[in-house]
Amino acid sequence: MNIGIDLESRVALVGPNGCGKSTLLKIFSGELQPSRGEVVRKSKLRFATFAQHFVDQLDMNVSPLEYFHSLYPSLPNQDIRTQYVRLGASLVS
Repeated sequence: MNIGIDLESRVALVGPNGCGKSTLLKIFSGELQPSRGEVVRKSKLRFATFAQHFVDQLDMNVSPLEYFHSLYPSLPNQDIRTQYVRLGASLVS
């Protein structure tokens, strides 16, 4: 399999339980090594996943802006908003 994902890409990986989605993501992120072949990552690659169970850890009483600001308190709100817009996300505060 050859997969190329550029900086503009947003990818959703869907499929039935047990088909290897998590394993593939772990190989992409470098958490696991492939049993065959190779994975080539750009040096500036930033990789993030959002697991379905992460929702259980979120405080649903705070906005995305408030949550992000709690993680990075020194970042101005405008910089946080700019990052959300770059990701194509809507931001309600």
